[in-house]
Amino acid sequence: GIDFNLGFGPQPGDLIRDNVYNASCLGDCETIENDAGIAGFLQPSSLECQNTFTPQVLLFNFGSNDLDSVILVYSINNGPEDSIFWTGNLPSLEMDTVDLPEVTLPPGNHNILAYTSMPNGFSDSNPSNDLLEFSFAVSSVPLQLQIVLDDYPNETTWEVTDEDGRKLFAGGPYGGFNSGDTVTYSFCMGS
Repeated sequence: GIDFNLGFGPQPGDLIRDNVYNASCLGDCETIENDAGIAGFLQPSSLECQNTFTPQVLLFNFGSNDLDSVILVYSINNGPEDSIFWTGNLPSLEMDTVDLPEVTLPPGNHNILAYTSMPNGFSDSNPSNDLLEFSFAVSSVPLQLQIVLDDYPNETTWEVTDEDGRKLFAGGPYGGFNSGDTVTYSFCMGS
C-alpha cells in the first residue's frame, strides 16, 4: 500500500522556486546588444512540388539594439557558402522574412543551412542562435485526388498517411456541398 507518512516527494512549486533562486540572472541581466539569428525557414517546405523555388528565411533580432544590417550566409546540400547583405530596420525581438536567391534542384533529398554574421557591423554577441539547418525533399510525383460526394457530404472525410501513419494530407467534411459535387485536390508525393 501507500504510506502517506513518508510524504509526497519534491513538490513542483519547490522545484521551480529552487531553479529560480539558483538562476544566474536574478537582478539586471546582461543585455546582448547585437545578436541576430535565423528563426526558421518559410521556404522550402518539407516537401517541395516544384524543383525551382525561392528559399525564405526568418531573420530574428535577438539583440537589444535595432538591427540595421546583417550578413546572411547560406548553403544548399553542404555546397559552397554564399551570402547576401541584408539592410533594414528590425526592432529588438522582431523578425523579417528574407528571400534568398532562387534555386533549382533535382528530385530527391536536400538540405539548406543559413546563419547570420556581423549584426550591425559588429561581432555577434551570442553566436549560439545564429545557425539553422533544414532538410527537405523535392518531388516530381504528382497526385490528383478527385472525390465525388455522396448523399452525406457533411460526413465525408479523407486522409493520406505515410508508411509510419503520419497524416500528410486531409480534407472534409464537406458541409455546404451537394450530393454529386466533385472536389479535386492536387499534391506531390515524395518519391
